[in-house]
Amino acid sequence: MEPTKIDQRVDAGIEIDAPGGWHGRLWGKDLYEVLLGVLFFLALAFGVYATRMMHEDHELIKIQHQELQKELKIHTWLLSLKEADRPEMMAPEGIGERVYRKR
Repeated sequence: MEPTKIDQRVDAGIEIDAPGGWHGRLWGKDLYEVLLGVLFFLALAFGVYATRMMHEDHELIKIQHQELQKELKIHTWLLSLKEADRPEMMAPEGIGERVYRKR
């Protein structure tokens, strides 16, 4: 019996796939290597995306914090004006023209 093409390639040390078609190889690499590379790329892309989103959220939180601080200052100032009208909140004795005492 004469050797087949597959037998000749095996004897020559050439790596072959199973007869009958594609055998888990893609671009000259094993399929799991390709899938592992795709998975790594997707994980890297998601990491970059998540980092960018967290940075944008952090900037938004900083802006909201600054706005809340401004509102707090305004409310504190308004409260101090309201309390300044009460006699017991006026300046201590000897300061200013009018002196009020607690009743």
